[in-house]
Amino acid sequence: MQTVSVNDANTLLYLFLAHLSISLLIAAGSSTYLMSRFPNSRVQGFLFFFLFNFSMPVIGYISSLWISYYLKNGVYTEKIKKTSLVDLEEFGYNFINIHREFGEGSVQDMIKNKYVPTEKKIKALVSLSDNMSQGNMHIIKDSLSSSDDEVRLYGFSIMDKTERELNSKIYRLLESFKASDGTEKRASIAKELAFLYWEMVYYELSDDSLVQFLLEKVVHYIDTAMEVYLEDPKLYVLLGRVYMFNKDYVNAELQFTLAERYSDDKLSYVMPYLAEINFISGDYDKVKSILKQAQGLDLNSKLYPIVEQWRVSS
Repeated sequence: MQTVSVNDANTLLYLFLAHLSISLLIAAGSSTYLMSRFPNSRVQGFLFFFLFNFSMPVIGYISSLWISYYLKNGVYTEKIKKTSLVDLEEFGYNFINIHREFGEGSVQDMIKNKYVPTEKKIKALVSLSDNMSQGNMHIIKDSLSSSDDEVRLYGFSIMDKTERELNSKIYRLLESFKASDGTEKRASIAKELAFLYWEMVYYELSDDSLVQFLLEKVVHYIDTAMEVYLEDPKLYVLLGRVYMFNKDYVNAELQFTLAERYSDDKLSYVMPYLAEINFISGDYDKVKSILKQAQGLDLNSKLYPIVEQWRVSS
């Protein structure tokens, strides 16, 4: 049985005291640089560095020296002069309480559900109108078939207001277009008119019998705008969408290709249109090739799952 000698015990004691001293010295030095940036964290900073070094010899020394070097030499574009600990209790009282107003189900189903209070349905429509999109407008339009009179009237008022605003903008621009003499000015107004007429179709605000008339207006003002803006990719994208709406996929693909050609950057939002055209024509290999090249769609919650599915498919 081995026993620990007095010399061995003294050696261990000296090593312990040396390690304790080094940990205290490094903690004091590191916390000094930390206090220069966060003066209210003096005690916390010292305890952090001391425990960090004391519990992890060697690694703690090296890490603390590196942190000290960074704190001393690191430069920020903006320096906070006054810092203090966050009052978590006050923060909890003042922070906005976020919760799910409409639960987990479909908003469209909720609006049709006769057991859901009218007030909640109205709130849903208000929320949809604040974030207008084609999908939201479709739900609002669908609310016109609701059995609840208030919901029906409110849905109609949203659609009527949106249509009136678009018509008002179109009317003002048409007056400016007629009064304008300069080619460049007329082209600029024509570009705006083309997009406004498209919105009437896109948001399904017009009667079905007027859709083709509105699309003809879109094409007419695109042609006028291209007298000046011949290399504007946005106009080619819009024209491509018009052709897609009319199921003329050959001309649609041509317009999207031209949009890419005249753009300085890779138009990631054009890729799904090209992929859809090739999917309809049955060229699935090309669909996969296009979507593999598509960049910038990772944050699109609607398209990302579809794009990823094609990318990983064999």
